[in-house]
Amino acid sequence: MLPHEVEPFANAHIERLGIDIAEMEFYIANPEEINSRIIQQWRRDLMDCANGFERFKVCMVDELEQKERALQTLRDHEIRPNQKAGS
Repeated sequence: MLPHEVEPFANAHIERLGIDIAEMEFYIANPEEINSRIIQQWRRDLMDCANGFERFKVCMVDELEQKERALQTLRDHEIRPNQKAGS
């Protein structure tokens, strides 16, 4: 996931969950209005959000591993992060 994709990706999932929560609150107060299509949509939305969390987790784990490899390379070559090579 590219840096400019993170916020819109997260915001879309947060917004969808907010809509679903509002709908759930309405149907809790008005259970006679609920139907199977609504429940199926909630299930799809929750699955999409779960998949989004999985994607985010994979991206973050990869990013942290890349940073650790870069820092280890600096340590292996005895370079401080803010020091230019050969200084």
